[in-house]
Amino acid sequence: MNFTYIIGILLIFTSCEKEVIPPPTFSQPKFTFTIDSALVGNGSKSLKKDSNGYYHLLVDTNLLQTFSRVTGRVLVNDKPNPLAPTLVEHIRVEWKSSHYWILNVGQQTISVFKTYFNKYQAKLQTVLLGIMVAQRSEIIPMVNSVSYPSTDNGEVNTIVAPIPLMKGDTLTITGKAFFSYAIPKDKLFSTPKLDSIEKSIQIICD
Repeated sequence: MNFTYIIGILLIFTSCEKEVIPPPTFSQPKFTFTIDSALVGNGSKSLKKDSNGYYHLLVDTNLLQTFSRVTGRVLVNDKPNPLAPTLVEHIRVEWKSSHYWILNVGQQTISVFKTYFNKYQAKLQTVLLGIMVAQRSEIIPMVNSVSYPSTDNGEVNTIVAPIPLMKGDTLTITGKAFFSYAIPKDKLFSTPKLDSIEKSIQIICD
């Protein structure tokens, strides 16, 4: 009689135990960011690279700016981060340069030309339509400030544009890749995390 009563009490306490839910599994993603090359403006070929690893850009003194394209790659676990929702929510690369220049108010920026066929003279002619001038003074960065990697192959690009006054200078272009992701705490909550990788490249303006 007493034995049966004790067993009943044990069964009641056993059935009321709280279920222990194991924490979600989390695998730290592997992030990589590389700056692979500095290219000519149209991206058709690489700039010349010397034995010290410096790239050489021939600055055209007849132009306001000479363009070069810096290209790199951003990968997550050795693959491009897909567009669909994943562990890594957001990736961006912020760029900066050692050099900048000042565009003064009233300074000429762009000359607009029109080329047409003159049927009376049977030849092509080019006329100047107008000149655009700066309406205010501005500090002009040497590089585009932000870019985002391709979801197809992870490629990331930015444009570098020195002016003739920088001929003979060495530009340092720095890219910093930011990776925003979340570390799960349980089935409902997660902790946001931000990691970054910084790389740089040098370009000599010849």
